[in-house]
Amino acid sequence: MRQNANLMHALRQQLSDINVKRDEFGRLPLLDVLVKQGQLSREQKQEVEDYCTRTGISERDAVVQMKLVAADLAAQALALQLGRSFVDLEDMLPEDSVLDMLPRNLVKKHSVLPLFIDDDRLLLACVDEPEPRLDEELRLRYGVPVRPVIVTTRALQQAIAKYYAPGMRDEAAAQAAMAAASASKGGSAKSAAREPRKA
Repeated sequence: MRQNANLMHALRQQLSDINVKRDEFGRLPLLDVLVKQGQLSREQKQEVEDYCTRTGISERDAVVQMKLVAADLAAQALALQLGRSFVDLEDMLPEDSVLDMLPRNLVKKHSVLPLFIDDDRLLLACVDEPEPRLDEELRLRYGVPVRPVIVTTRALQQAIAKYYAPGMRDEAAAQAAMAAASASKGGSAKSAAREPRKA
């Protein structure tokens, strides 16, 4: 798809820019990134830290709930902190074959959305760094490494509701899609069609 090819070019450029910015920002915590960008004052940073301690929510969610930073700017700062790309899901058109391989229950449980495979990597929309167990699960299902990209929580929830409506893409359909993908690769992705491990 031309749209996804253009997007991948933009993401590669963004990753290159992130490497340059990493020299400027290092691996600063999220709030320090926002302070350095001029999005927060030092006093606001302290207020956010106190709020996080009281409520137990993440710093990204706190700055948005406190209306100090817009959700997309908070997500971009998190992406910079993690060394990941930020994407706007409105610019994305996930591939059905990729969506079909991950069942709805896993998508909802982990708040992720598989987008497409590019450069032998699965582009995965998420609101935070995926857990290692999920990374391994996806590697087994798709037969390729995962490349997470950061998105806003609201955009991810809307995309999940759109592409994984109730009754769509259940485990049985995902198993069938994985078997079809494995067969089309000439059996080279046998491990991708393996039954997922129980937690």
